[in-house]
Parts: sequence; C-alpha cells; structure tokens
Amino acid sequence: MSDWIFCSGSGLLSTSIGLNAVSAHGTCTAVFVAVAAIASFGLASIRTLGKMKWAAWAGVASVFTAVMMATIAVGLQERPPTAPKGGGPWVSDYKLVGNPSFTQAITAVSSIVFAFAGTPG
Repeated sequence: MSDWIFCSGSGLLSTSIGLNAVSAHGTCTAVFVAVAAIASFGLASIRTLGKMKWAAWAGVASVFTAVMMATIAVGLQERPPTAPKGGGPWVSDYKLVGNPSFTQAITAVSSIVFAFAGTPG
C-alpha cells in the first residue's frame, strides 16, 4: 500500500513542478497539485488498466528520454558555463561513481526502476 502512496505522491509532485516550470510559477503549487490529482482521478476511473497501457508506455518513454538526454548532454559538454574563465585548458573532475549519500543513490536508482516497474502488458 505504501508503494502506491509514494508513487502517486511522486507523480503529483513531479506534475506540479513541471507545471510550475512551464508557467514561470504563475500559480501556487497547491493549485497544480490539485489539477494533477483531478486529472489522475479522471484517468484512474477507466475500468481496466489494459485500455490505458499506451499512457504507461508513453510515461516510460518520456522518463527514459529525459534521463538519456541529461546523460548525453553532460557527457558531450566541453566547458561548462561555471568553469573558470581563462585561456588554459579545463580539466573535468568527472567520476563514474562518486560518493553519493544513501538518499541520492536510492533516488537515482528508483527513478529508473519505477519508470519500468509499473508498465502493464
């Protein structure tokens, strides 16, 4: 039961953050959470999940695309805007595996796992 609560909370929070970003914070976050809750209630009223599997696959595709875009963009970036200015070469301190906290590591893993775990069919 708690998995469903955390999944729905994550979805509502992500939707409100996305709507805040698109609207340049034009409305209160609570209003966007209410909009997301009403939309998910309407979509959850459909009798069978089998009729909604196209939406689940669209969600998986969008999460996977977003993660891959961020990964590729960071990998291809030559000199970030916050790097020290100057004529000398800039050396990246890129680490394949850094020292994340437990929360950061679980958040990174669960974003990928939850994207694929709830997809029907």
